[in-house]
Amino acid sequence: MQPIYLFSDYRKFLKDTIASRPAKGRGELQRIAKFAGIHSSILSQVFQGKRELTSEQAASVAHYLELSEPETTYFLLLTQSARAGTERLRKIVRKQLDELKAAQTQIASRVKSTRSLSHEEKAIFYSSWFYSAIRVLSALPEFTTKEALRKKVRLSPEKFRGVLGFLLENGLCLEENGKISPGPLWTHLEGDSPLVARHHANWRIKAMEKHPSMDNAQELAFTSPMALSKSDAQKIRARLVDSIDQICKIAAPSESEAVYFLNVDWLEL
Repeated sequence: MQPIYLFSDYRKFLKDTIASRPAKGRGELQRIAKFAGIHSSILSQVFQGKRELTSEQAASVAHYLELSEPETTYFLLLTQSARAGTERLRKIVRKQLDELKAAQTQIASRVKSTRSLSHEEKAIFYSSWFYSAIRVLSALPEFTTKEALRKKVRLSPEKFRGVLGFLLENGLCLEENGKISPGPLWTHLEGDSPLVARHHANWRIKAMEKHPSMDNAQELAFTSPMALSKSDAQKIRARLVDSIDQICKIAAPSESEAVYFLNVDWLEL
């Protein structure tokens, strides 16, 4: 699927999008009609150029296609341009389309450059585990589509659009030809960041959810309260730090085939 900003005709965008779906979009027109509450014969006439989508119908179609908020606005403007009854109105709408397209181009240019997330952006990213999960999952071939990612993290369409929109806008993910991949931007929390506790809690909660269904042959959980000297406790901590360093060196160049998450707890009670 080509980015919507490459289109000046909403019908061409819809046809391109449908053709990119599994089985070349067979039955997709009927599914869109049912979801949007549009009679299939009316939608067929829209595709044939015999009538136009109303704003309400266009909003429902955009919802079905899981377009982001900027993409939805662009799609609605395309339909308004097609319905415009005067050249003056058409020029006004076209100006809005050009401005929105330019704004999205600037965002794309900005996220390709090296920059750090602001504190506010980090607060959003570390607010829940699924922000980083979606970013990491998108490195796997089976999770490069929006639908595959959404089903894997089990988010509602509305919530998923918001999360993915944030990742795309901030360069943490990229979208090209309808495929999602990790972006060039990386984020890291210093040990004294007020967000660290939230980040650790997010993934530990996820680990607790996973424990009952663990695959013991592929996964590992280890819990062992123990009494020992303070000097030996420091030795174990040092070994864990070394182990983490070695793990990161192995993972960094590794080919993306599966997503695991590592939680290491070594705390004095």
